Parts: sequence; structure tokens; C-alpha cells
Amino acid sequence: MGHGKYTRIALIGFGALFLFGCAGSGTQQDISAIGTGNNELSVPDSEQLAAALDAEFARLGIDPDKVAASAPTGERNSVNDLRVEQMDPEGAQSYIRLSWTERLAGDFDQNGEVAVSDLTALGQNYLKSVDYLPAADNDGIADIPSGDSDSENHRLARVDGDGNGEINLADVSVIAQHFGEKLEGYRIYRKAPGEDSFSMLANPQDGGLPYTIGRGEALGGGSSVVHFQFDDPVSVDGGYDYFLAGFGSGSEGSSSHAHGGDGPGCGPGDDPALEFAPPPAPDPDPDPNPDPDPDPDPDPDPNPNPLPDFGGKVLLVRDDGDSFNANYDAIVSDLDDLSTDYEEVDYYDGVDDYFLTGDYDLAIWYRGGPGGSETDLQESVWAEAEMENIRDILTGDGDLLLLSQNHQMGDCFFINSWDYHPDYSVVGANTLTLADRWFVWMSGLAEDDGVGFGGSVGYFPTAPFSVVGRIDSNRVSMDSNGTGSGDGEFFTGTDSSGQAAWQISLPDDTQFMSIGYFDGFFGGSAAGAGFRTGLGFFPLDTLDPPLTEGIASAFTSWGCTTAPYFNMGFFPSYNLDDFGSARFWVIGYAWNDVEIKDDPSGSPSGMVRAELLLNTMAWLMQ
Repeated sequence: MGHGKYTRIALIGFGALFLFGCAGSGTQQDISAIGTGNNELSVPDSEQLAAALDAEFARLGIDPDKVAASAPTGERNSVNDLRVEQMDPEGAQSYIRLSWTERLAGDFDQNGEVAVSDLTALGQNYLKSVDYLPAADNDGIADIPSGDSDSENHRLARVDGDGNGEINLADVSVIAQHFGEKLEGYRIYRKAPGEDSFSMLANPQDGGLPYTIGRGEALGGGSSVVHFQFDDPVSVDGGYDYFLAGFGSGSEGSSSHAHGGDGPGCGPGDDPALEFAPPPAPDPDPDPNPDPDPDPDPDPDPNPNPLPDFGGKVLLVRDDGDSFNANYDAIVSDLDDLSTDYEEVDYYDGVDDYFLTGDYDLAIWYRGGPGGSETDLQESVWAEAEMENIRDILTGDGDLLLLSQNHQMGDCFFINSWDYHPDYSVVGANTLTLADRWFVWMSGLAEDDGVGFGGSVGYFPTAPFSVVGRIDSNRVSMDSNGTGSGDGEFFTGTDSSGQAAWQISLPDDTQFMSIGYFDGFFGGSAAGAGFRTGLGFFPLDTLDPPLTEGIASAFTSWGCTTAPYFNMGFFPSYNLDDFGSARFWVIGYAWNDVEIKDDPSGSPSGMVRAELLLNTMAWLMQ
């Protein structure tokens, strides 16, 4: 296993340490000059951070090569914000909902495991401050961050490993102390009315699993903190007590503070048992002589719109030569369903100025491709002016969604995994030239690498390729790259629908754009800090054996919070310091053909395609 550069194939497992350099005594001497606290000093580079971690391993007497994976333990891995509430108390299907924030000390990149790769997030957020609520206001708990759960402050609190309010070198020690700890999910323990002891709730999808809810069902990730939500369909009235315990590597970790005060997590923050009251029974004596002609409600809406409105103004640029109507019509339909204030305009050279001088909040640029019954592939070559107009919108701080099923330039010097699998074929027409690399770089990902297993299987290029085949998104793939539901279509924060699709599928023989990416290899090295991934899947999952590890991930939507990136360069000297301040998202699949599959637990249910568009536009406007 490894990624595309043959010079990096050794970077597997713990070998990922060498992504940051194995520093000797000379580098260790430099570390002492970095300082901590509020000193206005330079941010340590990756070698200095790695040297600091090596020094901390030595101080603690830890040999990282001999550390076995284990469950998360210690007070900082104990969930401290468990919320238990009765939902829809007046409805016929009332239930209890548990919600909480994931706790895994040292896992700063939120991939579920404490490893050397967590140094990247520490370096990216070095000397940033975190604001915590007063302990006196939270039953003595001192490390609950202020603000909404989807705020940047909550995400930064995940990187402030020691909870002292500042991200600095002291947090390296937290990685060392918890090195190798892994979280696969949570066990939920409940004591129901009339019961004398707690018992673990079974996983609703697979009762044989050793945990109640897995990380694959978590919300958030990426730029927002990972959090969980679990619905317990109880019906008997009375007091219910709950506590949580993390689970990983075959064993149970630290327990949470309890509701009820008698679980193993007893202590500050314990809450009384939730008193569940079943929904009231219907009126047993309805009026035997109801009014035969009651006054109707005045002018009820015969077709109420259940979807929230989008509050921004959109410029919709059509740039497909009117060749691919199905996906364009689907976008227009969804904008209408969201009551969006939008203006349609056909592409022309100068539309960038039209956008930037108007009062638009974001642009949707449709270059499209086939959808529905359309069979012709998108193979038209991009003109320089088209790309420059998009770049100019981004450099002018305009946020932009690009729908494109082909902006391929064909740069791949190794065996391409798309060519290996019989279910996929690379589109023969390159619509960009190698001189157009700058257009690919705008999203913040280098284009001269790849990720995968090597050998005859090859690697998935980080350069965008246009492919024909099937798509079945996979939560494991998305979570292993730290995306979860945090970005693009999976954003659940302010002004979104509040729902993240469990799985998105598209039919066989659909044309889509793709990149290969694994955050454990590329985060902070070949990808800028603003780079984000969205819809991910495992294209090699039908092989024997199926290849479904993080390094076999492909993505067909991705983007950037600091676009555009400029002149990223080539391995091994990538330039990650030249970028803008706009948001940019790429959707590379057929919008008309999207099928949303429900979460196996039944939530969210009935999510529709327009909500994916709403989430993406809300993310762009953050």
C-alpha cells in the first residue's frame, strides 16, 4: 500500500512518521527556540513538530514502534456534554434523543485514531485561541467550548489537546500520551424504569457489533467538530438513565458523565434521570355532532413547500452550449424548490465582471455533462477565457460552485487505477492541456500524485480524471478522510437543511469527475489547509478481495475554503502558502441522476436532492 510517488511507497502504517521527518539532535535544539504561550514566534514546521513528538516519546519512555492500538482512556476521553431529551412529546411517535461531541484526545485531524498525522492540524492552527465556558456554569466542567457546535471554536477545541485555551507545543504531549488510541464507536448504556442495572443498547443495524453506534454514523467532521446523535425508541413512562463508553481496538474505553448519577461516569456534570412521558391519548369522547360545515382556513396553500428557502442571490452561468439539458434543468428545478433569488445568463467572456459588480452572493457555473437519457459525453475543450473568468470570480472573493463532468488534462505517469478496474473507463478526450494546471490547482490539491495500492492495481490520481462507471458513496471512505458531513453537500450548519445524506448513488455508465485522495498522506503536504473533500467512495470494492481502505478512496466532489490556490508546484516542493479567501466547490457527477439513500437507522428520512444543493450553497456562504 502507498501512494503514487514511488519515492513515497514506504510511507505505510507508522512509516507515515517520516512525512514529517525523523529529526536528530540538531533539530531538537531548534525546538527550544519555538516557545509556547503567547510569544509572538514563528509557527514550527513539520520537522520541528515531529522532533518535539520524538522528544516527548523519549521523556515518557514510549517506543512508538511498539505501541499497540487501544481504546481511548482517561478523563479527556470521557464525553462531558451528553444531552438527553424527549423528542416530539405531543406526537404519536415520541422518543428519547441522545446527542454528544466526540472525545478522542490527541486525534486533532478527527480521523478516529491518534497518530503522527495529527501534528498537521496542530501546525495549521498553531497559537490559535479557544474560548471555554466557565466551569461554574457547567457543573464544574471546565473544558466545554463556547458557541454553537458547528462553530470554528468547537473545532479548534479538538486541537487544544490539554484544554488550556491555546494551541501550542504543549499539545504535542497529548498526542504522545494517547498515541495509538483508536475510537470505532460508542457503547450506550441505559437503565430503564424498573431496572436495577445498566445494560448496553444493541446496534440498531447489526446487533452483533460491539458498539451501539459507529463512527460511520457520526455527523460533522472536516471544518466542524465530529458529533453524534442517537434516537432511542422507548415507550414506557418513567425515569431513564444513560451513560456512554468509547470503544476501539476490541475493548471499552472511558465512560461518560451519567444521567441519573449512578453510572461509572458519576461526577461533575451528572444529570437527573430523564422522565419520559408517553404522548397523550386521543380524546376518548369526540363531539358526536360536529359542525357539518366548519369555516375553512382562509386560502390554504394546496401545495405547501416543505423545503427551507435559500436566502442568498445566485448568478447561474450556463456554459455547456445548451448541450446537456437534463442536469441543468435539475439545477433550475432545485433552485425553484428552494425559492432562490437567481438570475440565469449564458456564458460570455466578461461574465466575471458582471458577477463581481452585481449584488450576487455566489455563482453556480454549469459546464455539465450527460444526465438522464443523454448519451453524448462531455468532451468539449475549455477555452482559456472560461477558466480565467472562474479564477477572476474567486480572486475577487466571489464564492463559486462548479458543476463539471470533464475538466481532465490526463496527467498520470503511473498505472491509473481507473484503467485497472473493468467497471470503469477513462474518457478519451482531455479538455484541459498540461499548461492549464493552474486551473486544477485552484482547489488546493496538487495534481502530480496518486493514492492506492500500487502494483498492477495502480493508483488513483490526485489530478482530476473524467470517468464512466458507477458511484455508490461510502461513509467509511468519507470519514477516513475527515470529511464526514462537514463540507459541500454534507454541510449541516447555519442555513443548511440540517440533514446530511447517508449515501448517494448514481447509475452505471454515468460520466463523472474524480480525484484520488487520502488525508493521512496528503493533508498539509500535497493539499493546502483549505482543501476539503465531499462525496467519496471505494471504486475497488467489487474486487476479490474488496479494497476498501482509506488509501483506496476516490472523490467526485471536493473544494476549498481558501480559493484559489496559485502555483502549487510539484513534488517534493509544493507551495501551500499562496491562496485566496473565497470558497470553491466542485460537483463532478450528474445532478439529475442523484439517488439519496436513507441512513439505516432511519434518519434522515425522505431527504431530497434540493437539500444537497441547499447544503452546498449554505457552505459556500459561510
